[in-house]
Amino acid sequence: MTITPAPAVEPGPGRTGRVEAVLDLVPNKTPVGLVICSARTYTRDYQDVVAAWEEANVPVWASVPERVAIASGPEGWLSPDGIEAYRGAWRRVLRNSRD
Repeated sequence: MTITPAPAVEPGPGRTGRVEAVLDLVPNKTPVGLVICSARTYTRDYQDVVAAWEEANVPVWASVPERVAIASGPEGWLSPDGIEAYRGAWRRVLRNSRD
């Protein structure tokens, strides 16, 4: 299984050029979807971005809320909150890539 990372989606609908450029490089039969990081899931911008990707037939596999840190700093391990938030996203990515 190959999971291809895509660059971050800029906030707001219609600003999808970098992601579309990466998606154009992914072979046709390779499962592909987006994980939106630093998401404010209850905002109109977020809902508009998800709707735009759905309209473009690109699934949004998961979202990670804003202000979730993955690192605890240069001297620390990974952040427990970040691991927990990304664990659910990673499970959804794996599940969707198997379909």
